[in-house]
Amino acid sequence: MKISLSSRVLILKPQALSITLGLLWAMLVLVVSIVADVGGQRGILTDLFAVIYPGYTPAFPGCLLGLLWGFIHGYLFGFLMAFFYGVFVEKRLQDASQVLAEVDPEAALNIIQAGQGNPPYTIVFVANPFIAEFGGGFSRDEIMDNKALFWQAVTRCLRAFASNELLQLPEIFHRLRFTAIFDESVSEASNANALCEATADVGNILAPRADLHIIKDFVSRHVEYADVVFLISAYRELTRSAARFTDEQNQTEGKPFAFTFQPNLGDPANQRLHPYRCDLPGVVAFSAWDDRIKTVMHEFAHAMSSVENGVIHDEYQDRSGESLAVINKKFRAGSDDPIPNHYGEYQLDGGPVSRYDSDRNRSDKDPGWVSYTPEKESPDFSCIMDIAYDRFRYDNLIFDFMYDRLLTKINRP
Repeated sequence: MKISLSSRVLILKPQALSITLGLLWAMLVLVVSIVADVGGQRGILTDLFAVIYPGYTPAFPGCLLGLLWGFIHGYLFGFLMAFFYGVFVEKRLQDASQVLAEVDPEAALNIIQAGQGNPPYTIVFVANPFIAEFGGGFSRDEIMDNKALFWQAVTRCLRAFASNELLQLPEIFHRLRFTAIFDESVSEASNANALCEATADVGNILAPRADLHIIKDFVSRHVEYADVVFLISAYRELTRSAARFTDEQNQTEGKPFAFTFQPNLGDPANQRLHPYRCDLPGVVAFSAWDDRIKTVMHEFAHAMSSVENGVIHDEYQDRSGESLAVINKKFRAGSDDPIPNHYGEYQLDGGPVSRYDSDRNRSDKDPGWVSYTPEKESPDFSCIMDIAYDRFRYDNLIFDFMYDRLLTKINRP
């Protein structure tokens, strides 16, 4: 089975474009004619129309002939433009689907992309064998009976990575190691084989096990080291994906960085570390029924960050993460306090200091919110960590933080 990554190619349909341009041009001819007739003055456009459109005059009924000729003119122009665009873009369409790897669906372990590094930054996709039910007991995950759905979810995740403005960068994407585990031999409903769990707070949230050692031990049966694990589940009662942060509490080697965290953290130096390795991988519990690309990148940002060295938190919640070293959210004492113009500063390993402004244009948030976030790259984009509307990206601070963190781990000695 081949896993292909498709890049986006703009398709112009001749039928749709020709009708659209035909109507627009016909209306232009009509409006120009009415204005010229009412004003009693001919202009450059009306003179041009009189030359190229037989029988046309600004006055009635000649303007109706102009309306008809304008539609035909716009229709033909739109059809030809879309047709020749299709001819020129045909090669790009043929090259748009890039075969990333050919996998064996019957194998328990597949190396989708080998990556580069020592070891490479490793992302592991795992078919979740069992769910730990809230209140006790284990239920078999439906993904173990639907291998095709598992590979669809894996491919969806890979396409999300390949189309993201950060992960798609050549110094990142092609150096990542992607592996997939679908171990059909796992049949025992036990604590060691239940990688996801139901939570008491919200009934439909699919969560990784709170004890990340369970997940690390399961993955290590097939893969020696993992940075981030995606647990793929088809459990129908739990369809909201969730993540747990990477554990780096014992790591002391890496690249230091400075960041102005929330002042109440009691850390005046604001020093943290992008460690080369982790103690326990960050984990995403990903519902195979969720077909949103945004979900993949949202949960990955959570999982690749860490409590010890900077959390990338949800921006669609107000009072959450106040006691953590959160990168992308800060808090005012009260909603009446103004949002500061300046959000914070970030500096990697003694290099240049980057300054970030606050986002003071979050019109979709309640005025009573006390949290505020870094400025987005553009008002036209939602932040991936917030509620996404039409288009979404990481804001500049999250982008820089994740870029440095990924590159540090990719280039680890």
